[in-house]
Amino acid sequence: MPEPSSVIEREAHVSFRPLERADFGPMIAWLGDADVSPWWETPDRSPQGIEDEYGDMIDGTDPVLGFIIEIDATPVGYIQCYRLGDHPDYLKQVELDPDDVSTDLFIGHPDYRNRGWGAPVLSAFLRTVVFGELRAQRASIMPFPHNARAIKVYERVGFKPVRVVPVFDPDTGKTEDELIMLLSRDNFFADQHCP
Repeated sequence: MPEPSSVIEREAHVSFRPLERADFGPMIAWLGDADVSPWWETPDRSPQGIEDEYGDMIDGTDPVLGFIIEIDATPVGYIQCYRLGDHPDYLKQVELDPDDVSTDLFIGHPDYRNRGWGAPVLSAFLRTVVFGELRAQRASIMPFPHNARAIKVYERVGFKPVRVVPVFDPDTGKTEDELIMLLSRDNFFADQHCP
């Protein structure tokens, strides 16, 4: 069966379910993949490290919402979002609205990378979760400025680059530049994401 061609057609094949501890095995494999690890810094990829990173989220004591990305019911990656106001130290560094909802994602399953699924996954997530369930008025996404492939995907969905900011990550102890990209709810729905 041929793969659907447009972002809208592909969105119909994408779904999200809340992250569970049973997903930690695939998460460890995905995070260790050479195509994922440079862009998603997880200092400790051991089972305990993954529990420490994602366990509170699953238990509901961390305000980040984490989901497994599924394409036609196959788990292929991870996506998360959070209101910037729930992370005051990060908010202070990026200087955005505390009600903005930021998203991070990766496609971990190698059979689904470089196959045109990034934009449909992000578009579906914005439609159903960020602008849907959370009713956000503006979305943000902050890739590394040298992650050209991700930036191209985000621009295809409608995100516009705003500025580069240095951000200190207490988990890694490093300061790295991030490119702030923004997309309003109105612009997202006006565009409809047709290719």
